[in-house]
Parts: sequence; C-alpha cells; structure tokens
Amino acid sequence: MKLFRSVSRVLAVMSLLCLSPGILSGCQNSKLPMPQFPLEKPAVEQALAESGLDWEIAQEETLKEGHVVYTLNGKDGQPVAFLSSLGSDKTRILQINFLDSEERKPAIPYEDWEKAICLASILYGGFDSAGQVCENFNQTYEEKSVADTPGNGYQYIERIQWQNQLNGVHCFLGFGSQKAGGQLSEAEFVTIYFSKAGE
Repeated sequence: MKLFRSVSRVLAVMSLLCLSPGILSGCQNSKLPMPQFPLEKPAVEQALAESGLDWEIAQEETLKEGHVVYTLNGKDGQPVAFLSSLGSDKTRILQINFLDSEERKPAIPYEDWEKAICLASILYGGFDSAGQVCENFNQTYEEKSVADTPGNGYQYIERIQWQNQLNGVHCFLGFGSQKAGGQLSEAEFVTIYFSKAGE
C-alpha cells in the first residue's frame, strides 16, 4: 500500500472539497447533538434537509433489534444510498453505502461529497460542527489516505481509504477508482463509516 503524496491530488481535494459557507452555514454552530440510535425517520429527514442533499427516504427496514436501514432515493426517484445505524448500550455505528447507477455514473457526484459527509456528521453527532470531519479530511488527506489495488473480484481497480479519530469517533471514508493513480475527483465515493473509537 502507498500513501497518496501527489501535490496535484491534494490540491484537487482542497479546492473542490473545501468547506462552502453557503452549504454549511446551518451546520457550523455549537457541538452537534447525538441522536438516539438506531436512527428514527424524523432525525434522518431533518439531517437530509440540513445537509442540503435533495434526497428522500424510500424505505425503512429493521434488520434486528437496534439495527435499522434506510434506502435513500435521489431527486430522480432512483436509489442512491443505504443508510445503516446500529445502536445499543455499548455500540454506536453509522454506515452509508453509495450505489452505482445503471448508466455507470456515480450515485453521488463529486460536488455532493461534502454534503454527504455533513449528513453523516449530523446523524452521528458529537462533532464540533457538521463540517469538522470534512475539514479534517482536507487537512490530513495526504497523511492519512492509503491506496491499494485489491485485485480480481473487486469492483474497482484502486481502493482509496481515509480514516482518523475525532472527538472519540473513528471516521472512515472509502473511495474506488477505475484506474490506478488517478485524481481523487475521478474516483467514486463508496462508503462512510463512523463508530465509537475502539469498536
């Protein structure tokens, strides 16, 4: 595995994923509250509105006690993500998996990545602001991001992973690219995973 140390890649992340006051103006106040887990529908709907994503809940499914999964649709009515929350006395896990479209276009365009990270931050709670994870991602991308080639059977030629601990939360962002050594902006956003540090 190798660390991403290309200046051009880092500059692309900093310029295109830098926090926009217009997008996150409602997310920059006091420390975020921590919604009850597993997440309830009103909490997801409110977070979607605050993040600026034009998505809606299409389906809610309880897999087992304490584990709820929501299917999120885009404005075209097509599924864009599965949002999973798992909660108990000792466990607090949030995972968002983004889906491919039939046209082989990313379900979530590059310009919406920041909003998606904002959404996850609001839903998990406990961060200094909804922009904290995205800010830290921009600041530590060169240091913390690792790329590898997973080999046959994996959907992408190259896998890019970033993770860090913020406010006692383990934060993981996963991306996939159809070519090795490309710009991050050319990759697809695959997953967001937040959990208590140490879980």
